Amino acid sequence: MEFHLYKAVFNRRDGNIETRMDIYLLPEEAGEIRRVRLINDSDEEALLESISYFEVLGEDINSDLAHPAFSNLFISTEALEEQEGLLAYRRKRDDRKEDSWILHFVRVFEEGVERYQYETSRLNFIGRGNSVINPIALTKGLTNTTGVVLDPIMSIGKKIKVPPKGKIDIYYITALTNTKSQAMDILKKYKDINSLKMAVDLYRTKSQTEMGYLN
Repeated sequence: MEFHLYKAVFNRRDGNIETRMDIYLLPEEAGEIRRVRLINDSDEEALLESISYFEVLGEDINSDLAHPAFSNLFISTEALEEQEGLLAYRRKRDDRKEDSWILHFVRVFEEGVERYQYETSRLNFIGRGNSVINPIALTKGLTNTTGVVLDPIMSIGKKIKVPPKGKIDIYYITALTNTKSQAMDILKKYKDINSLKMAVDLYRTKSQTEMGYLN
């Protein structure tokens, strides 16, 4: 685990597979980029699956802790099949507040990668009697469920083939907006590798500038 001015880095190794995750904040939006790099150190091709997971709030933490089940009733989810993404919408409970839209999508730029799978039901992902340590989704797969679910999550899975002595990068982007159109704009903005690299470079520069002012 490493912490830099502009990113956090997590590393692990499982046999011949090394995983490195770099987390960056988006420079102009409320959100983040997670680049998961899978490195195959073996002499054979590796078939792997990367699955993201987080629980959806769309509300301040105190309200969720006080009434989690009630808070979840205001959240609905939908899939963006062509763009390989998910949207969660939380309608406001107070006229003084704004609506909340949560966007989560995946980008892989290598060829030969399968279409994404997704899940927005925590029960379907974890299963009865299980936990996030041993979710049923790891054995039975994601069910592509969306809509109004009792316990909403956002999870995206991608199956990939990593060549011998090769590597593949998977980008998970998550953002919070107040309208669906803003979410779709972000989806279109970060559609290719150049836009993602530009976002990382811009946030690195922004962090260095802020640190210069602090010094």
